[in-house]
Amino acid sequence: MSVDPETAVSAEFQGRVFHFCCEGCRDKFVADPEGYLAGSPAPAQRATDAPGTIWTCPMHPEIRLDE
Repeated sequence: MSVDPETAVSAEFQGRVFHFCCEGCRDKFVADPEGYLAGSPAPAQRATDAPGTIWTCPMHPEIRLDE
């Protein structure tokens, strides 16, 4: 998901500014920034997106997009 830094909500952590799509995502990050920044290891190789692939927001699983 991409957000526009001009209109996004933001939070600062360890001298870096992070932008979010909404206050809820920002609040979750502020509560546990290390947990979000650690994340999971990147896959060794990304599979090609199959036609019809639907993507979901990990913080808002009800959001489903085809891009």
